[in-house]
Amino acid sequence: MDHVDLTIDGADEVDPNFFGIKGGGGALLWEKIVNNASTKNMWIVDESKLVDQLGDFGLPVEVIPFGASHVFSALEAKGYQPEWRMDGDQKYRTDEGNLIIDLRFGKIADLEQLANELIQMVGVVEHGLFLHRVDTVIVGRQDGPEVLGRELSK
Repeated sequence: MDHVDLTIDGADEVDPNFFGIKGGGGALLWEKIVNNASTKNMWIVDESKLVDQLGDFGLPVEVIPFGASHVFSALEAKGYQPEWRMDGDQKYRTDEGNLIIDLRFGKIADLEQLANELIQMVGVVEHGLFLHRVDTVIVGRQDGPEVLGRELSK
């Protein structure tokens, strides 16, 4: 896959800037790869996913198994309240065999800074912050769908 005209997906949280958190289902790396290859990206969410500020859902961080405990400790030292995503009594494994650490620190004050900090950590494969990545959000509301659009330069 080198190009996709349109990707339609969901999101776990969406803010007024069309920034979002994805990865609740565990496929955040694959979702970001497809998103990056797409000319246009559309999310379909219900109104409960709309938030003023991202973070209450939690933020998934995909890490390689080797050294994952070190990454967990580093996130803990920063006060990010990491939790291993579990699948029963085992750590959850992504389709790539990686692990997910969910950060539970509440509202995220500086999304860009956090995104850069996380992606630069050795052992982190990807994070669930989707910034500057969606063109249209369709919101399912009780009185019918609402289409929110935004022009992005990509």
